[in-house]
Parts: sequence; structure tokens; C-alpha cells
Amino acid sequence: MYFVGQTHIMNQLKDILPHLYENDVGMNFLMRGPSGWGKTRMSFMICNYLTNGDFEYCLGDNVLFSDKVRVHFIDEVHLMEHAELLYPKMDSGKYVIVLATNDVALLPEALSNRCTEFIFDRYTVAELREIASTAIRAVLPNDFLDYIIESGGGNPRIIKGLIGRLNIVLSRHPNVLNGLNLEEFK
Repeated sequence: MYFVGQTHIMNQLKDILPHLYENDVGMNFLMRGPSGWGKTRMSFMICNYLTNGDFEYCLGDNVLFSDKVRVHFIDEVHLMEHAELLYPKMDSGKYVIVLATNDVALLPEALSNRCTEFIFDRYTVAELREIASTAIRAVLPNDFLDYIIESGGGNPRIIKGLIGRLNIVLSRHPNVLNGLNLEEFK
């Protein structure tokens, strides 16, 4: 699994995921962090690693849970009204349950303390440059990338959105960046 940033989480997953893949045991994950920082993406990666795509996904305001499926991903779990319905499943040790939220304050303590929490850290400038560079269809100098990163408030989702808009301009005007300095780029 390749994920830019969040190395503290990825280093833990290097041991946890192969163990879960090789053994018929359960675990409850709680992915926490600001909106746009990759919780959903990483959760999908975890579920796909464990199942090759055969997992159950739902949003917290419409929870599905089939006993026939081992791996479950509930995104935006803070929207769930009756979290206590999950407790027997979480306590059974049979299921891998991945939860993601950007509002942990809305979660019942009994839900969060049944989980191994993975808290997303702020991205470094180097990590945000890598995220930006993989999304853009041109090679940009670091000061241009840094301006995009600053404009996006350090949020990977917003940065990718800004780059998406820049990619549209570049597709219509391929030479628009030629010879531009930073002030002209802004």
C-alpha cells in the first residue's frame, strides 16, 4: 500500500494488515482527522488489501452490516444514530470494522474505546508537494507548488481541487506557464 504522508499510521499498518490478512481475527479501526486528509482513501486501501474489494461500505447515516462479510467500512461514522447496535459485532472478534470520522466529539465513548485509533497528523510541505506533483500535468517549480499548497491551506483535498482547475487551464493552453515568474503565476 502506498500512501503519501501519515507514516506513523502506515508503519503500524505494515504489521497489522498482514496479521489480519493471514489470520481469521477481527479488529476495529478508527481513522480520525480533518476533512480532506485522506481518511476515506486510506480506509478503502485497508479494506481492499484485506479483501480484494469484497467488503461492505456504507455511510454512518445508513449503516449496513451483513454477518456474511468479514470487513466493513463505515465512513462518517459520527452520523450514526445508534452506535450501540455495532458493539456486539465489534466485541465478537470476527470482523474487521473500519470507521472514519472528522468529528470524534460526536462519537460515544463506548464506540471509540472499542477501536484502535489512528489519528492523522498535519502533512509536511514535502508531502504536500508530492501530493500536488502527482496530480498536476506539468512540472512546476517548488515556489509555484508552495503557493498552491498555501492557497489550499495545507489540505490535500483542496490542493488537488486547485490543481484540477490548473490542469484544465493547461489542457486548453499548454504553454501558459512558459516563462512565468511566481507573481505572474499567482
